Amino acid sequence: MSPRRVPPLLALVLLPLVLALRCPLAPESAPLVVALPLAERVRTFERFETAGQVWDDQQNPFDPAEVTVDGEFHAPDGEVVSTPGFATRAYERALEGGVERRTAVSPIHFAVRFAPSRPGRWAWRWVVRAPHGSAATEWREIMVDPPAPGRHGFVRVSPRDARYLRFDDGAPYVAIGENTAWYDGRGTYAYDDWFAKLAAAGANYARIWMPGWAFGLEWDAALGDYSIRLDRAWQLDRVLEAAERHGIYVMLCLQNHGAFSLEHDSEWTDNPYNAANGGPLAQPEEVFSDESARALFRRRLRYVVARWGWSPNVLAWELWNEVDLVPASPAMVGWHAEMARELRALDPNDHLVSTSLARGDVSPLWSLPEIDLLQIHHYAFPLGIDIPTILSVRMATQALTHPGKPR
Repeated sequence: MSPRRVPPLLALVLLPLVLALRCPLAPESAPLVVALPLAERVRTFERFETAGQVWDDQQNPFDPAEVTVDGEFHAPDGEVVSTPGFATRAYERALEGGVERRTAVSPIHFAVRFAPSRPGRWAWRWVVRAPHGSAATEWREIMVDPPAPGRHGFVRVSPRDARYLRFDDGAPYVAIGENTAWYDGRGTYAYDDWFAKLAAAGANYARIWMPGWAFGLEWDAALGDYSIRLDRAWQLDRVLEAAERHGIYVMLCLQNHGAFSLEHDSEWTDNPYNAANGGPLAQPEEVFSDESARALFRRRLRYVVARWGWSPNVLAWELWNEVDLVPASPAMVGWHAEMARELRALDPNDHLVSTSLARGDVSPLWSLPEIDLLQIHHYAFPLGIDIPTILSVRMATQALTHPGKPR
């Protein structure tokens, strides 16, 4: 059965009109909040979304110190699951002369996304917290139908053999695909093209970066405030929807190496974390040790999980692309453990967590229990070198040194 959807823009227009009816009475100091569902029923493992608004005096809706929106979901068996909400706005796209143009078509508002894990009658509400008070909407019901054919749930490490992956329903998952790290001038239209071709070739995997020139939340913006980059987040929504349509599971890489590298694809001169640009870091490697930088990354993780953590088509969170190309820091391994634990705390769906290295060598990162999935990056060698043999030896070395993890 297809879900019956409330037009999102209509729902946003109606928000002020239903405030008095939908928002429970709260102390005068507490925020006022209203939330509406964008569908009356959904299938298991599919997106259920609510949109709403919070009337409060926050200046930055992306700062959890000013306001947090969380969705609480009451399962048929009594379990209560919480997931963070996020600030967003709607856009429309057009392809003009081979270039994607995006136009905002709604104000900034809040949303909560959730994928129910089992059928039945669920209940949901929003809980909003601000420094001077908190508020919650009334519990409302949502009917969840069984999963559609071919929907297997989230990708997990197999409990039968921890070197392999499987879905929630036990079906095996073997990744076949390639890097589609960022788009060309066509923007999201490029992924419509690429994913259709990948699916036609039998692929089920793609790897996507979040760099400043594509899907990144922070670059030409105030640190910790994503408002002028919301079109990039909207683009990633569209790409993950395309991935779902074509049965492709995405390794989402949250940080590219060049932003904090001095030698490899360096973007440090333009990085907003650079003290020369008003940021907190004198040197790029301080990203691992500076508490303000760590706090900003934790804030970004909250947004990433809130917006895309609902999706079974997110295969894993990849913390860094080739982190060994960033200047060395003794805090790097501990940073990975901390951020992986933060993802675990935020993500109700417990997506796999990974990171990557350029050199593919043995690393203490691979021994971290917080890292679920190992990645080995290999690059071309000069002509005349027996590349298959070299790669086989290096992969065998990794497997013997770090048994028991998928790679």
